[in-house]
Amino acid sequence: MPHALLVFLHISFLCLAALGILIADHSAFAWMRGKTETIGKTALLMAHWMVTIALLGLVYTGLLLFWPERDYLLTQPLFLVKLGFVAALLINSMAIEWLMHVAAVRPFNSLSSGQKMPLFLSGAVSTLSWIGAGLMGLFLFVF
Repeated sequence: MPHALLVFLHISFLCLAALGILIADHSAFAWMRGKTETIGKTALLMAHWMVTIALLGLVYTGLLLFWPERDYLLTQPLFLVKLGFVAALLINSMAIEWLMHVAAVRPFNSLSSGQKMPLFLSGAVSTLSWIGAGLMGLFLFVF
């Protein structure tokens, strides 16, 4: 597959992930502010699977882009940090799969602090990892 096509696909999957994240975050913030009592299961699953498919597409196209440059990239600290962020995103997607269902059955204000903490932690890991992976990619390949 030509390099330019792989880069285009990689960026397209990133855009799909961004769209899924915007949808998920919009629903989550409405739920947290009490504007929405619960989030419909269909909406939860659609946003989650949109981001999951995009993440898997990013990993797949990333592997195809990585392979010809592997000897160089594996010596680059920024690339290794990027891999760490991607690993955190993959692990966190499994946590989100488990955590998201609470929003379909319980209002946010009915949750205890202990029940809210994993949600906040997952959100923080997600935000930091998406931003971190994106910045590492920019620093490695654009600047």
